[in-house]
Amino acid sequence: MSVVEFRWVDVAFVDDATRDTYLAKSKALISTSIEEYGIAMVEALAAGVPVIKQRRGAAVALLPRGTGLLLDPPLTPTGLAAAINEIDSDEFFPSVCRDAVAISATQQRTITTALASHVWP
Repeated sequence: MSVVEFRWVDVAFVDDATRDTYLAKSKALISTSIEEYGIAMVEALAAGVPVIKQRRGAAVALLPRGTGLLLDPPLTPTGLAAAINEIDSDEFFPSVCRDAVAISATQQRTITTALASHVWP
């Protein structure tokens, strides 16, 4: 097992340029919160950064295969360490993460357009 350098940064309270700098240097986004939408996950994936998250909330729908790992709650130090080491492998590619966001955005626009054009009785 390799040693992984770990630095905790709360990207919710930094300006956009600082957040983008941190994401560009990141191996993964580790999110322990339960978000209804998951904007932090989407931002990380758009930057090509895989996500490690609990299998709850928006993460279940927003993390396609190859873009991150969903861990069953509760998070444990052992489970988190294993996930970090798995993300550190060459299995996760930035382009797969970015493509997943682009595909999701396209699907969302298609659904929104279809709903907007529907005439309700």
